[in-house]
Amino acid sequence: MAYSSLVGMEIINKSDIDSASDRILWDNILMKTMPQNRSVWGFSNDDFHATSGSQVLGRSYNVFLMQSNTVDNFLSAMTNGNFYAVARVARRELGNSFIGTGPVPHISSIAVNENEASITITAQNITRIEWIANGAVIQSNSTTTNSTLNLQNFTPAEIGSYVRVNIRGPGGIIFTQPFMIIRS
Repeated sequence: MAYSSLVGMEIINKSDIDSASDRILWDNILMKTMPQNRSVWGFSNDDFHATSGSQVLGRSYNVFLMQSNTVDNFLSAMTNGNFYAVARVARRELGNSFIGTGPVPHISSIAVNENEASITITAQNITRIEWIANGAVIQSNSTTTNSTLNLQNFTPAEIGSYVRVNIRGPGGIIFTQPFMIIRS
């Protein structure tokens, strides 16, 4: 809270050996910062240091949602949370032996309906969408296309101040940025 230049934290790193509990830490941070109107974005990184050896490029990365690929658009997307984290390996969520093969999940649309208090996510290459609030899965759907969370189906204690989404598929997992919940 003391450093306004901090926009996020690494929630998954390369083969997720040292970072397997970082999503738990992220949820705990979000439970403290989101009620203060402060988002902390989650980043996924390969931590790739060499082109030789046993390191594998492309296991952990971020997809930035931009109109065009410019420095200004990138900085805006990173600052505003217009991206999602992708990982082919996520030990806590997918298991220790899982390594994604084939195409990773890909979000095609996110629709927030404030009047109906709902969020709908549509994606490809998926098998399950999990909605997470206060560090716990509050809704889980086996699906190949989309899932809607109706916030009116949950108490304020169940939702807290944010909801985020894990999207699983045969190629890996996506972690969305948190959606801030503001009650009127």
